[in-house]
Amino acid sequence: AWRRALAFWQQQAVKEVLSAARTFFIEIGHLDETDAGPCRPLSVKTSELRLASGQAMPVLGFGTGIFHVSRAALPEVILEACHLGYRHFDCAQNYGTETAVGEGLSRSGIPRKEFFVSSKLSRPSSLGREATRRLVEEQLQNLHTEYLDLYLWHCPFMDSSSCKVSRGDSSSNTSTCNKERKNISLKTTSLPAMAGRQSGLGIPSSDVAERKTLSRSDAAKQSWRELEQMVDEGKIRCLGVSNHTPGQLDQVRRFAHVQPIVNQLKYDVFRPGYQHP
Repeated sequence: AWRRALAFWQQQAVKEVLSAARTFFIEIGHLDETDAGPCRPLSVKTSELRLASGQAMPVLGFGTGIFHVSRAALPEVILEACHLGYRHFDCAQNYGTETAVGEGLSRSGIPRKEFFVSSKLSRPSSLGREATRRLVEEQLQNLHTEYLDLYLWHCPFMDSSSCKVSRGDSSSNTSTCNKERKNISLKTTSLPAMAGRQSGLGIPSSDVAERKTLSRSDAAKQSWRELEQMVDEGKIRCLGVSNHTPGQLDQVRRFAHVQPIVNQLKYDVFRPGYQHP
C-alpha cells in the first residue's frame, strides 16, 4: 500500500512541476494560452528551431532522465506531459526510462509525426558497429517507434580522457555505469581491457572479438559509421553529440560523413553558473 501511495505522490509531484513550468513560460511570454486544452501542443512563440538538416525541432523539450519517479509511475508522467502539450522528448541509454516513455507516448493517442523523439548512446560497451546497431534497434523497440528524430553520443567517446555522462538507471544498471566511468577515468585507450573488466555485463562474444583489433577511438568511428548507415535506412533522421567541448566536436567532424548538427549541453537552473562540459 505504501508503494502505491509513494508512486501516486511522485506522479502528482511531477504533474505539479510540469504545470508550474507551463505557467512560468506563459508568464514570461514564451507560451500562448490559446490552445490550452488537453492533448493540444503548447503554442510556443518560437516553437521550433530549424536544424541544419532542415528538420524542425520543438524548442521546449521534456527530459526523461527522471530518477526520482518509479518506473511504474513514469508512463503516467509522460502521458501528462503529452496532455500539457510537450512534443519533444529526450531519452538516453543511461536513463533506463525508454520503455516507460514509449508506453506513455503510445497511450497518448497522438500521431508519431507530431513528436520529436531523441535518444543517446551512453556507454563504451555499445561502441562498434554490431553493438551500436543492436542498441539502437532495442531503443526503437522500447520507444514504440520506427525512427528517431535525433540520435546523440552522450559523451565524447573520441576523447579517452574525458567521457563522463549523467548517472544511470537507479536500479540494476547503476553499478554497470559506474564501472564504465571508472574505466574511462583511467584513460583506457583499448577496448579489450575494458571488456575484460566488464566480463559480467553480458557483452556478446562477437562484440568482444570485433574490438580486439580496435582502439577506443576506432570503435567510436565504427559506431558513428553504423549510425550513418541507419540514417541512410531512415531509422535515424539526424545525428548529434552531447557534452562535447569545441575541440572534442572537431574530432568528430574530421571523420564524420554525416555531420553532427546538435551539441546538447547542460545548463543547471538550480546551480547558476554551472555548465557541462
